[in-house]
Amino acid sequence: MDYEQYKDDKKEVRADEKAAIDAAREQRKDGKEAERDEIKAARDERDAEVDLAKEDVKTAREAKREIAKEDREEIRQVRKDTRGEDRETRREEIDAAKAEKKAEVDLAKDGIKVAKDAEREIRKEGREDLHDMKEAAREGYEEVKENVRDEIKSAREAAEEKIKDLKDEFKKDE
Repeated sequence: MDYEQYKDDKKEVRADEKAAIDAAREQRKDGKEAERDEIKAARDERDAEVDLAKEDVKTAREAKREIAKEDREEIRQVRKDTRGEDRETRREEIDAAKAEKKAEVDLAKDGIKVAKDAEREIRKEGREDLHDMKEAAREGYEEVKENVRDEIKSAREAAEEKIKDLKDEFKKDE
């Protein structure tokens, strides 16, 4: 083996080492991107659930408004219907109508409260799930990083060993 052959072989070994290191780094980069994609997907899923819950709250509020509007109309009708009666009887009928309508509105308010509580719970669970997912992704990425570090180290050691062998062979041939 002449010196030129030794230099060429050494260049090949270094090129192989660089290719192995670049591949390992690319693997690490892909792992990081996969982690980001998982977290983004989880966040999007949670946001969709929250949007549905918000829509439920909005629907419950609209239902309450509609009930309150209908109730006002019915109380007005009771007032019209009881115009000719004495004051006390009229007051009793109006109060009874108001109490009945208030119960309906209270039920609607309870529906809003339930919807809001559900939304809060979805947000809370979503935050916890997202946190757990981030933690798991971080651990997975740490594992990938450790594997990449080991691959780079072994590629460098193998390259150094090959170069040492080449150097020994070159010295032996001289």
